[in-house]
Amino acid sequence: MLHPAAEQLRAAGASLLHLQEPALVAGNSGPSESSWPHLDRALRTLREGLDLRVVLHTYYGDAGPLLPRLRELPVDAVGVDLTQTDLESLRGPWSIGLLAGCLDGRSSLIESVEATAGLARRVAELAQPPLLLL
Repeated sequence: MLHPAAEQLRAAGASLLHLQEPALVAGNSGPSESSWPHLDRALRTLREGLDLRVVLHTYYGDAGPLLPRLRELPVDAVGVDLTQTDLESLRGPWSIGLLAGCLDGRSSLIESVEATAGLARRVAELAQPPLLLL
């Protein structure tokens, strides 16, 4: 269902497809064991014939317990909510990219540039991903 939209985005010049999937981690223990192969197959089908980087972004929950499974999916990067996920669970080196959700969109207070840059440096040192997106 998403493949035609992804094709249109690629034709328009997009080089990265950002998939947002908070249900993977928000308020539950994650997908059932039987769901992982379906997610893997859906992502493979979406990527067929496309020259796009694909990021699967989780948020509103702790991605730490699911990171081993998430990092096995056919994506170029996995996104995590750093307001919910313990930095230690990101320890690398990672073989795929990491999208570090380092700004809290649920807060009215704006993070300082220095604090955000410091967090990004800490994540880069800890995870050692080949690609770091903020």
